[in-house]
Amino acid sequence: VYFERLSIDSSITIGSLFMLNPNDTASISKTIINGSTTTNYSALIGLKGTNNMINRTLSLRGLQFEQFNGSLINDSRILILSNCILNSIKANCSSLINGNNNSIIEKSKFFNTSGQIYLASNSIISQNLFLKHNGSCNSQFINGSSSKLKITNNLFIDLTGTDLSSTGNDSTFILNNTFYKSATNASSFIRFDSYSNTKNLVYNNIFNRTIGNDFI
Repeated sequence: VYFERLSIDSSITIGSLFMLNPNDTASISKTIINGSTTTNYSALIGLKGTNNMINRTLSLRGLQFEQFNGSLINDSRILILSNCILNSIKANCSSLINGNNNSIIEKSKFFNTSGQIYLASNSIISQNLFLKHNGSCNSQFINGSSSKLKITNNLFIDLTGTDLSSTGNDSTFILNNTFYKSATNASSFIRFDSYSNTKNLVYNNIFNRTIGNDFI
């Protein structure tokens, strides 16, 4: 367990032994960045200085992040988050994750988190598990206001607040996901606030709920 904050300015890949052996999933839960002792920072991963990170890529692979009151990452770099676990990262009314164009969140698990995810144009959110996330302060968990955001093959299980909001002026692709709300959860799955010329593709998803509306 590493009780520290990651301060990174360069393009870099950081990962566990899972990177060398994809069958070694145990390495993910053994390589932990714990933010419980980190104070006076708004994000568990941030910059050393004030460098412009727009065209730099941070790749995080096979890591577990846990116990931090703030964002995981909230700056303008390209983010690749793959095969990671987030547990008790509480961004509350801020962004849990903020990534630039062409960012990817894939094959990761989110437990007991809060805040919203925003990825800029041409980004992908795929094959993740989102369990009991609290997005009520932001009104949504995934902020789909960017262009050509692809949300595919994810499990959204009993999230508080709207699971995702499509508010952009370009297409959003929502394909092959499963959305579930418990019997007492009346929050909607998807909110459409897009411009009149926007085309949202919602195809081959499963929506399961007892009360409330699927879409607003």
